[in-house]
Amino acid sequence: LDIYEGDKEGGLRAFIHAREADIHNNKRWVLRDIRKKIIEEQRITTQTLPTMALESFLSTEQVNLLELPPDTLSPSDLYQYIQALRQRGQNADTYVLALWQKLAVPLTTGAMVLLSLPFVFGPPRGTTIGLRITVGAMVGIGFYLANQIIGYVGLLLELHPAITTLAPVAAILWIALWRLRQAP
Repeated sequence: LDIYEGDKEGGLRAFIHAREADIHNNKRWVLRDIRKKIIEEQRITTQTLPTMALESFLSTEQVNLLELPPDTLSPSDLYQYIQALRQRGQNADTYVLALWQKLAVPLTTGAMVLLSLPFVFGPPRGTTIGLRITVGAMVGIGFYLANQIIGYVGLLLELHPAITTLAPVAAILWIALWRLRQAP
């Protein structure tokens, strides 16, 4: 855990690094194994402390959100957290991607079901049910991995998360409809 203390001019006054932090009643933090650096005009003083108490500057909701990764939050919690990050001028791209991925789940599920129909109801043509299940599982795993990679590459390229989330779904939907038209 790293804490930066600023002065009135916007400069750095102190830096606190703690190896662990326990939160009591969402208001009081107990930091452990601390290294505190105090920046003065001409020198930097370093202190090593076993523990230190700190009053929390975060609300109960913010503390709860920090304890959870973005993919575990509900869409409404993600939306509220995104708005809070934007109001503070912080980068919310990872959370926007998680929100779009959650919103795209019904479309993704529908596209994958449509893609599976030609495999399930198509003519056997000498293929076993085991082979069909294996191919279906591999397509599903491949789609999931590709979807995750495209989403995070989109973040690196600063593409809007809606595009990087919905483009793979649109591609699977197009392939599914094409396969359905070719089925007898």
